[in-house]
Amino acid sequence: MITVTLKNSLRLFEELGRITARSLTGGYGIYCDGINFALVVGDFLYIRATSQTIDYFISMEFKPYNHQQGETSNDALYFALPEILWEDTREILTIGAVALRHVKIEQKSKCAESAKNSARIKDLPNLTITSERMLNKAGIDSVAQLQEIGAATAFNEVQKVHSTLIGQDFLWYLEGAIEGKHWSRVPKQRQKELIYQVSHSN
Repeated sequence: MITVTLKNSLRLFEELGRITARSLTGGYGIYCDGINFALVVGDFLYIRATSQTIDYFISMEFKPYNHQQGETSNDALYFALPEILWEDTREILTIGAVALRHVKIEQKSKCAESAKNSARIKDLPNLTITSERMLNKAGIDSVAQLQEIGAATAFNEVQKVHSTLIGQDFLWYLEGAIEGKHWSRVPKQRQKELIYQVSHSN
């Protein structure tokens, strides 16, 4: 059932972009350009919280949405805006706009992190499928892991599991891959540091 609160909310948030509503069990999710940032359940408007806004909602003593009451499209937290705020809809619009902005930032950050984690080693500069297999054999299975341990440690780990001596150029390949550039652009001073790290590693 479309409530007055839902109608008023959709009309109010039109300033933010293309506003749509999706029916959920117990209420409606409100979306701006496809991004969920609010929820209407009965006569209450709930605004979606992020790590950047949740403290504000708690400090204002807004009541959190009880997920047991219904189904939402995600596991996000929502906080009910007090009915008194409808006396000044500009404040509701401001809260909604801020919430939407932070939801976009959070989603963008999650997408970037997901892309980073899903990228394969062979897709990094200087490295190939053979390089990836060499690193995998040494127990280095992801871009994040390679970046965390660094070129010198990765080089030594690969050398441990290979019977033949690995050329020093592979060290530059790894450093360039981690830094996102061609191996030839690794500075001479950095090359010396890496050689020292490799030779003095336990």
